[in-house]
Amino acid sequence: MIWKINLIFLIKILTKNNLNIKTYVFIIFFAAYLGRCFMYNLLHIYALCITALFIKMFAISCYQGYFRIKNKAFKNKEDAQYLNMNAHPEELPQVVRASQAWANDLENIPVFWVLGGICIALNLNTTLIAWTFSVFTIARIAHTITYLVGIQPWRTISYITGIVCLFILTFIIILACL
Repeated sequence: MIWKINLIFLIKILTKNNLNIKTYVFIIFFAAYLGRCFMYNLLHIYALCITALFIKMFAISCYQGYFRIKNKAFKNKEDAQYLNMNAHPEELPQVVRASQAWANDLENIPVFWVLGGICIALNLNTTLIAWTFSVFTIARIAHTITYLVGIQPWRTISYITGIVCLFILTFIIILACL
């Protein structure tokens, strides 16, 4: 029942902000798949989350490349020369936003890799950790989407959700080591 309410809520957001519904459907099915994975061990969930985050980060690179090629706007002189064009003095706004999303990912995702790896190494196989991995991954995907589209307060909410997940993992590790 809860997933139906969330789906209706997401559809309302999509229609209000003219977002691509396929993106949100993917997130919902990804979350459902992660729920199914809980019957497996924590390493499987961690591997799936890491893979999803890699694909998300690769998608940001493709997003940047798409707008550079579409608009034939390359800031680097060697890239422009390779295509027999003049270099643009400034980056496109879409490329700048994608770069900022990338920078934000680099502040959070490597920390998740380390904390998640420590949880695996300490054999802390709990449902809370599995949910934290999943929620962090979904929050980072949502953050990227809302960053690229420019939606507030959802960008901040997804960012804070990811940070809270990192603190939960940190707290669990500290408790396990005491």
